[in-house]
Amino acid sequence: MNYDFMIDYKNDLIVLLGAMSIVCQYCLALKGNYESEGMCCLNIKIKLEEICPPSEPLNSLLIGDHSKHG
Repeated sequence: MNYDFMIDYKNDLIVLLGAMSIVCQYCLALKGNYESEGMCCLNIKIKLEEICPPSEPLNSLLIGDHSKHG
């Protein structure tokens, strides 16, 4: 399949994901309208450890705080 400049991909229903506005009641993941329920955590059957923020200066760069590195 090749890119077709005649297709408006951002509004095409095949690729339209929509806003990430649904919050999983178990793991609080943000999901789109077309994602099936439980896809993120299998309805709390899967639990991931909380990830600690990386050390500096990587953390401030990842969160967009470029004032320290300008």
